[in-house]
Amino acid sequence: MDSVIPRDLYGNTITREHLPRSDGRWTPNRKVIVILALKIGLLSPSEALARYGFSSEELLTWQRRFAMHGEDGLKTTRIKRFRKT
Repeated sequence: MDSVIPRDLYGNTITREHLPRSDGRWTPNRKVIVILALKIGLLSPSEALARYGFSSEELLTWQRRFAMHGEDGLKTTRIKRFRKT
């Protein structure tokens, strides 16, 4: 069985070295990297919260929006539209 190689929205492989820094603007791609890193076990939820300093509610919101709407659900310009769903 082939293992799945996790990739970000641009096709780049996600490894610990590719995790976003804790500073900077949270773009949809950076959010997706964190979400996928959590999904494959590269980061634990507690490790992500400590590393990046966001709340568990914020992280859960990102995960839900990504699951429901993909990358568009993580764009701040789209949040108002997706809040209704």
